[in-house]
Amino acid sequence: MIFRIVNKLNFIKRLNRKRAVSIINLIIALDEILWRIRLSIFILVLGKKNKFGKAFFELRKTGVAIIPNFYSDQKVVEIKKKCLNLMDEISKNEIDKIDIEKVTNQIKIKGLHKLNKFFRDIGRDIKMSIITMAYHFSISRPYLIYNLFHDGTISHPIFSDNQKTKSETIAGTPHVDFYLHKLRICLALENVNDQNGPTVCYKNSMHLDFIKENHLNLALENFEFHNDKNRGHYVNENKIKNLENNSKKFYITVEKGDLILIDLKTVHHQTPLKQGERHFLWFYF
Repeated sequence: MIFRIVNKLNFIKRLNRKRAVSIINLIIALDEILWRIRLSIFILVLGKKNKFGKAFFELRKTGVAIIPNFYSDQKVVEIKKKCLNLMDEISKNEIDKIDIEKVTNQIKIKGLHKLNKFFRDIGRDIKMSIITMAYHFSISRPYLIYNLFHDGTISHPIFSDNQKTKSETIAGTPHVDFYLHKLRICLALENVNDQNGPTVCYKNSMHLDFIKENHLNLALENFEFHNDKNRGHYVNENKIKNLENNSKKFYITVEKGDLILIDLKTVHHQTPLKQGERHFLWFYF
């Protein structure tokens, strides 16, 4: 809810940089207080032994949490099958005007909730509404993205033009995505281990002062203040070294059906895939 309010504060763009920084720091501090209050209430009501209460406690403490067995094996198989069917339809030009991001052996199919009722219903899951109410104080409908990353063994027609694409890992550089507490959720459609490219998070990184500089710079960029390139989104090498000393580097390995929750103020990145496949369904809010 606070994002909608902040996005309407266009007067900040007309202020000088010093005054804008003061107001933005106040907004970030207010968001921090309200975020802690919301999570504390839900943790108190649900209890730390409840899977949601436990996840909220971990998110408040570290910026990342896992809810195991969020979906049954049967449901995960169905979701994955629907995603693979979309790839078939796209390769046959049966779907028009769909947003796709593609690099070598990787693809993101974006906006699945716009395509059919099956994916819209996933976004309306009551369990997902509990999570977004606690984190955002609103029942947000997610923007759904299917992400497939493989080791080159999949010979699907959708990858036929790979030679024209880039080769780096999508989101492979350590970064933060937002300056306020906002949640991104990922459903594992297959087991994720150290071979098929687990996501990396730096636990507690969102609370570190030198990462808060990134949050401020992201906010300034949002209000159209000029910054040196990549001072907000990306984390530079010096800060990465500081993270190694001040934060726990956490490789998110999970079973299929597990739900990964990441606060977008947390430093995270994708790792290269060594072998196998990785199938994710991402929920953006």
